[in-house]
Amino acid sequence: MKAFLSVREAAEKWKVSERRIHQYCAEGRIPGAQKLGKSWAIPGEAEKPQDPRRARRQAEPGAGAGGNSGRPAGERPEAPAGMLAQANLMPFMNTAFAPGHGREAVEAMAEGVRRDIGQAEYAYFCGRPEEAARKAEPYLTD
Repeated sequence: MKAFLSVREAAEKWKVSERRIHQYCAEGRIPGAQKLGKSWAIPGEAEKPQDPRRARRQAEPGAGAGGNSGRPAGERPEAPAGMLAQANLMPFMNTAFAPGHGREAVEAMAEGVRRDIGQAEYAYFCGRPEEAARKAEPYLTD
């Protein structure tokens, strides 16, 4: 019979918070983790997932203290193959702004994917789903 760990046991084993374990599981970063009702069962032999930010930083040329990795200011690296570029997921909702100033928050974003997706989010939350779909369409697959 295969041994499983609880979220608490995995958190203690890997020296991270229980919240982080929930995130790992929800993101599918722990192979074999199963959701049982509201709890997660984590295979006992599972290894702690690597931080994709750390792996990406180490792989970038010029990465190191104080460097910008040779990228122009504001440009984000592409996600490794098979990994969703999470930096572009819901940029509007992940931006702090004062109530009533959503449009200004989106307009302040640098031109590119994040701004385009932010504009689609803003349109959706303002009750304009057709506009939101039109703006997001270039970024949708399957």
